Amino acid sequence: MSKIAIITDTDSSLPLEVSQKWNITQVPITIQFGDESFRAVYDIDDAATFARIDQSGKLPTTAAPSPGQFNEAFRAAFDSGADSILCYCISAEMSGTYNS
Repeated sequence: MSKIAIITDTDSSLPLEVSQKWNITQVPITIQFGDESFRAVYDIDDAATFARIDQSGKLPTTAAPSPGQFNEAFRAAFDSGADSILCYCISAEMSGTYNS
């Protein structure tokens, strides 16, 4: 039986404990509040992001993961024995992540 790895970006909004339980790799987008950068899900969750928006009254900027970050995730999956990968990303209409 083949082993399929699942990889997504953190725009999936999967809680970290869910992705860890089901062995789903999340490649993080970057959320930037002024001079502070956070890896979505790993450094800041959705609740904290929205609380910060409410507190500051300002939206953060975001940056898509780099192609290199996806390359690392794919290599790690294959190195761990995956035969194939299913990668679910946010729509290309909404983010540059799909292009990465």
